[in-house]
Amino acid sequence: MSRLSKILFFGVTFFILGMLILRTLLFQWFSRPLPVTKGKIQLHALTDSVRVYRDGFSIPHILADADRDVWFMQGYVTAQDRFFQMDFWRSLADGRLSGLLGPEAGSTDSLMVNLGLDALAGRLVQGMRPEIRACYDAYTEGVNAWLDRHRKRMPIEYSILHVRPGPWKTEDCLLVYLAYAAFMDWGDGRAFLIPALSGRIVGPQMSRLLPGSPHARAGAKYSRVFQGFVCLLDSVRRQGFLPGDLSGGHCFAVPARSALSARPILATALSAQPLLPGIYYEIHLKGPHIHAAGISLPGYPFILYGNNARTAWGGQKRIWRPDFMITGSISKPEDSGSALLCTDRISKLSLYYKWPESAEPGSVFFRVMTSSDAESAVKVLQTLTLPAMEWICVDSVRDLSSLHDPALPAAGKDAAAGAASSRPMLLRMIGDTLAGRMENVRMTVMECQDIQTDNYSFMAGAILPGLLKWLPDSAKEAASGTHPESGRSLSEWKQKLYSWDRVMRSGDAETVVYAAWIRHIVRTLFSDLDPDLLDALMASPVLWQEMLFKCFEKDGFIHPMHSRSVKSVTKLIRLCLKDALQEIAGEQGEDPGKWSWGSVHAMTYHHILYSHPSFEMSRSFGFTQPFQLGPYAMDGGPATMLGNFTPERSCFAYAHAARLIVDMNQLDNSVSILAAGQSGQIVDAHYMDQIPLYTKKYYHPNLFSVDRIRDAGWDRVDAGP
Repeated sequence: MSRLSKILFFGVTFFILGMLILRTLLFQWFSRPLPVTKGKIQLHALTDSVRVYRDGFSIPHILADADRDVWFMQGYVTAQDRFFQMDFWRSLADGRLSGLLGPEAGSTDSLMVNLGLDALAGRLVQGMRPEIRACYDAYTEGVNAWLDRHRKRMPIEYSILHVRPGPWKTEDCLLVYLAYAAFMDWGDGRAFLIPALSGRIVGPQMSRLLPGSPHARAGAKYSRVFQGFVCLLDSVRRQGFLPGDLSGGHCFAVPARSALSARPILATALSAQPLLPGIYYEIHLKGPHIHAAGISLPGYPFILYGNNARTAWGGQKRIWRPDFMITGSISKPEDSGSALLCTDRISKLSLYYKWPESAEPGSVFFRVMTSSDAESAVKVLQTLTLPAMEWICVDSVRDLSSLHDPALPAAGKDAAAGAASSRPMLLRMIGDTLAGRMENVRMTVMECQDIQTDNYSFMAGAILPGLLKWLPDSAKEAASGTHPESGRSLSEWKQKLYSWDRVMRSGDAETVVYAAWIRHIVRTLFSDLDPDLLDALMASPVLWQEMLFKCFEKDGFIHPMHSRSVKSVTKLIRLCLKDALQEIAGEQGEDPGKWSWGSVHAMTYHHILYSHPSFEMSRSFGFTQPFQLGPYAMDGGPATMLGNFTPERSCFAYAHAARLIVDMNQLDNSVSILAAGQSGQIVDAHYMDQIPLYTKKYYHPNLFSVDRIRDAGWDRVDAGP
């Protein structure tokens, strides 16, 4: 071997060894904060022994011999997986995000300070009952116990940002929940979009296109200030630090008479941005007087959506919420529970948000978690107005018990009818479909999964027939038009869309044609709107699809921007389809056989810090993992994934962040899925391990019975004082 060969050989060998050593050191450094999932740990604040089982997706099942230890360990294990996310949310809610992320978050802090969440949290803490305060305090002690043990092994985000977190406080739990409630109510400005539109759409059309809206008669005088806040919120959100709208999703129940098992099934889907980690956290809590499992919020004790041994509860966000005040004075109203949102200099009007009177949320969720039947759970949830939700509860005996708008009459047919009319059309359609299947089909968890993962197909089935009748029926009719070739293509696509089964599959050409077609129609119908308002409307697909459905609901046509129907409906519908076909051909080629919905309908996950300047260089060189994952092709549509339909249509603003289906016949048959994973640690195997299941519309099982958990062979931690 020559001297040069020896130099090259040893050089390559030492380089490989060096890289292996560096990789090992980096992995050890990154993995220092990973949770301990096996063995024994000593925690002096515990009063008795606790066992924490983690299943194959690292979902903790906490079995404690004392109720206080249940809340303590919930705080401890949640901090193990998600502490940086918890710290982010409390800083966001308190208007102190700049202290964590730097001056780039200044405008975000200004917006959040105006909301006054810290003062509201203080009032709620002062009014707590002692037994509920004890739950918060135990949870807080658990978080701080983890902090004390990991001061030198914090998540990697703190090393990147060169900051250190402060201790967790009871008020921080309330701040996290209140921020969640605020963004659940109007996070992306959708709640303000309605009154903004009302000033641009003629009164009769507004009432028909948006039934149930308390702003249907609002005039142009007030639309400016609402539109101003939509634009303000959108500009702040572009910085990338706001969590966005959380109000999407749905909840429905299969009554016992319609279920194969003769016991109710409850399905809940919760929407959010595709963040890393996701906003929700799965957990199972078992103590002497507590036994509940489901979806929680990192940083907040209790279970928000889930079940105990006798009852299951879920919720869906109400679309309309009239908790806004408009005043001509710049001075703040005397009501101390209001927050300044926006001031319009032209109309000299100010928009305030009035925080509604609400029961302390912890007392509500504690009573629901220990409820014995659906009726008692509903009565408790009715006192919670932060956020404004419609709750659905089932138990093992009763068919269905649902909570509607507390402002409506408490009983009687009028209450049920009023609540039904205020629900989004999509949810009513799901309910009608369930009702239509009751006589011939007995529903199971599997059918509920199909509805939950592709409810956009219900919209397609309702809207498409009203559109197809405006297309030419044959090539002969098409040839008589001004553009015979394009007309013949339209008649061919009419036949294809007629035979399409309306299921939004990622590989189908019909799916992408339908989606592009209705998008062009909506943009044409509402072209008179200001560009910012039009973009805000397009970012709310459930809203504009409901409005589109109302336009074509009858044999005639109602134009949303004018007081009477237009004469050129045929031309408008055909031109929009032609433009859609040309757009798809330009993006995916001339061969329709190669067109696919998945090429434009995909989801990309972003870490909370992805937009931070610290990652600017990495982004410029394309080094984005693990702070950006995807895109992943997805089935379904914008009601399953709420697409914003911007030019970057492959990036979606919102998706189902968590799905949960509870089978009251056999709780161990219940299933759920998170959009990404359970862990917030970027090197943890459970940081993104649920993505392959989620993209294929699969779920993972949820064991509830203690005996089956003990016999499952999962990782186990024994903790004690």
